[in-house]
Amino acid sequence: MAVTISPSGVSTAFQYPTQVGQGTGVDATLSQAPGDTNPPIIFEPPPALSGDELNIEIIATGSDNWGGCEVHVSIDNTSYGMIGTIFMSDVQGLLTSSFPSGSDPDTTNALTVDVGMSNGQINPTTNLYADKFLSIAFVDGELISYTNVTLTSDFNYTLDTYIRRGVYGTPIGSHVSGSSFGIISAQTFRQRFAYNLVGTTLYFKFPAFNLLGLQLQNLADVPWYAYTLQGRGLVPNAWYQSWSVGGIFSDFVIDTYDGNYEIFDVQAPSPLTFAPNFAGSPAPGCEVPPAVAVHIYIQVIRSGTPSVVGSIDYTPGSTTGAYNIPSTFSMAIGDHMRAYVSASVDSVIAGCYGTIVGSQTS
Repeated sequence: MAVTISPSGVSTAFQYPTQVGQGTGVDATLSQAPGDTNPPIIFEPPPALSGDELNIEIIATGSDNWGGCEVHVSIDNTSYGMIGTIFMSDVQGLLTSSFPSGSDPDTTNALTVDVGMSNGQINPTTNLYADKFLSIAFVDGELISYTNVTLTSDFNYTLDTYIRRGVYGTPIGSHVSGSSFGIISAQTFRQRFAYNLVGTTLYFKFPAFNLLGLQLQNLADVPWYAYTLQGRGLVPNAWYQSWSVGGIFSDFVIDTYDGNYEIFDVQAPSPLTFAPNFAGSPAPGCEVPPAVAVHIYIQVIRSGTPSVVGSIDYTPGSTTGAYNIPSTFSMAIGDHMRAYVSASVDSVIAGCYGTIVGSQTS
């Protein structure tokens, strides 16, 4: 039987040099620390964006290894409860130059931002998108809707040409370099709160996890961020303060606060605004007219400091009074409105009454 002899190397593998592995394996990725969540943007959207609810929105981001975070809230900064999880990073950054106040639409001013803190990317849109408020960004409290976007260097962008200002009724303002900037998107975190929490300070914590959803930070190890609910997402509603005096002013006990007769003292439950001369309010009246001019003074007390904003005036012999409030004024939550008359006022006037109408505002 013939034997076939194979040439050397035909049936045997050659010895090739091997490359030393440079990878670190999956363990290093699994154990990668996420880094802290950036200081978030927390704000209340206006009624048209909130659905007339008391909502807050949170733009939360992180750096290279940040995969998201949990959202915890507290009303005493001691006991926290988890209200949600953010799985995708928004786009967040800072203005790199001032952004002046402008008209709407703004075709003059350019908005320059650095979104490197979130490794963000901003894509251009069209005028139609801007006009429909489909490209919304938060700029230091003002909402804008942008169109043209130019990348000028790594993570640095210029937004210009056509910008809608004061979107959804937010105030148009001038914003300095270093002001906060964030893109509002479908993934922006949203949470609704009960109406009775207006005026309450909430404390938030954002423990982060890495890109694989691991290495969650300890809640006790992350910073807290405070935000006081203002009720900006609620529809402005009429606010009323009725008052009446059954007899004469001298029937009142003199108020030790300032030695005058106090008619009422009410605390603002939400932000309030009042038009000049309390426009929309029915005229005040009295049952027994005064013999001389009488003035009931309207005073606002803010942080313990009183300020007279106007008066309710009665002329001699008239049972109808008039409001004399020279200009619009506002009250913050917790401010007091007080009505009083001098202890030396003519005691003949009697049975004064009225209803003051204001508006709950953002």
